[in-house]
Amino acid sequence: MRFSQICFSFIFIGLPLCSSAQTVSVNKAGTDGAFQTISDALNSFIGDVNPSPNVINVTDGGIYDEAITILAPVTLQAVGTSATLALEDNANGTGGRGGIFINLPSELTTGSVVIRNFAIIPATATKNNEPLTAIENFNNNLFLELDQCILAPNDGNNLPLVTDGYTNRVLELISTQASYNPAIVQFADDGIVLGKTDSGQQEGAGVELLFLNSVLSHFRYDYNAPSPKPVEYGISMPNAYGTTPPYADVFRRTSIVGNSAVSFCQDGINVCGDLETITTGSKILLRGHARNAIEFNGPSPNFRNLDNLLIVGTSGQGIWDDGYGPVRAYLTNSIIFSVVRNLWYVGKPANDVASGTMHVENCTLVPARTTVNTSHAYRLEVGTQTNIDIRDSILCGKSSQPTNNYDVFSCPGINDVSLQGTAIVTTGIFALRAAPFSLGTSATVSGSYITDDPQFVDSSENDCLLPDFLDVQNPAYASANSIGGPLGGGADYVGVSSEVKAWEMY
Repeated sequence: MRFSQICFSFIFIGLPLCSSAQTVSVNKAGTDGAFQTISDALNSFIGDVNPSPNVINVTDGGIYDEAITILAPVTLQAVGTSATLALEDNANGTGGRGGIFINLPSELTTGSVVIRNFAIIPATATKNNEPLTAIENFNNNLFLELDQCILAPNDGNNLPLVTDGYTNRVLELISTQASYNPAIVQFADDGIVLGKTDSGQQEGAGVELLFLNSVLSHFRYDYNAPSPKPVEYGISMPNAYGTTPPYADVFRRTSIVGNSAVSFCQDGINVCGDLETITTGSKILLRGHARNAIEFNGPSPNFRNLDNLLIVGTSGQGIWDDGYGPVRAYLTNSIIFSVVRNLWYVGKPANDVASGTMHVENCTLVPARTTVNTSHAYRLEVGTQTNIDIRDSILCGKSSQPTNNYDVFSCPGINDVSLQGTAIVTTGIFALRAAPFSLGTSATVSGSYITDDPQFVDSSENDCLLPDFLDVQNPAYASANSIGGPLGGGADYVGVSSEVKAWEMY
């Protein structure tokens, strides 16, 4: 159960009820008593602390070029057709140039804000002074849901610079981010930043994000861009703001659900607290990040339930964990392919030991790309006490580096690795070295694995968006999982469909 559900069970106790929730309409013409701007509709709710959200229905599919400030619970939705929020500089936001700024009344334990069926882009008027952040809040009594939204740069014509892909099996995104282009108006700092406080105090019951059937893309950090540089984080749930002490782990939760993508940013998802990904019939796409696809930080134990992820084409780590607190990580039914540095890295902070267990099940993990010698394929830092339970998965290495001393699963701490029904590729162009584990004196490996020689054929990073990406066709894997069934890793098992004993990426 999400903590927001728990909070809502008692949110009404001791809370003064104001007027009942209102439902209003917005269209550009102002017909039938509708407001002509979203800001005017929001201003009509000021002072309303009713925990039941007010509703704004945008009915004309128009382009609303304005600064958006939300000060009361609300459901803001385009009905009948999608609409566009072209965000102007908002004086309430970071540096006086935010986008959508949320600051709910402190009387609310947790308030709900839903934004549904919008393209969220910076306004063309901000071309030379882009808003810093698309969506941010300055307190911690918020449950924010984004449903069927696209957050992206403005292509110069008030259209988002991505294709509308959230209804597809695998999201279709423009594959590359060009260097800074003055014709494209970008958000200049972050996509979504939640969990800041304006008072430096832990307010309310916490903050939660539900990112549902939505796309955040092409906010990639460009080192050659003029100041201010483009976005740093796609989604950030920081552990502190300013000098505020870090909060408890239950204080923040990020959920990425459905046909969603967070792609082409410096860092994709940066969170303190809990993170979960949930989808069926597809994979949540994290693609093309300049540093890390996922970064965990914060000094308290986090729950990380990562399911049905496709992480591809990252210039840093696939998953970076700062190593604070006991790890409770579950990576299941996922594919990580083509990262420059470590596929999964766990660090050791000065005052912590990164204890706990990482569970990996039914995954295909392939760093694939050549990299500097100081980056292992997989790395737990010296002094960590993290254990790893790997089952029914396929582990590979870097491109054409099977003899590289760093092309290994490095466990120099007090680490126990348990293997069941797993294949470790030790030959071929995407192999770990022949001795795939580099162990410290206190680390152990138990269980068995097979070392067959699948090949990657006719593959490129762009192929990863095709439905049959990484389907397994190696007959040797037909009964190789932990219960004697087919080993498919993060893809469906295809079986013997040709005479080529290949593990194919089409």
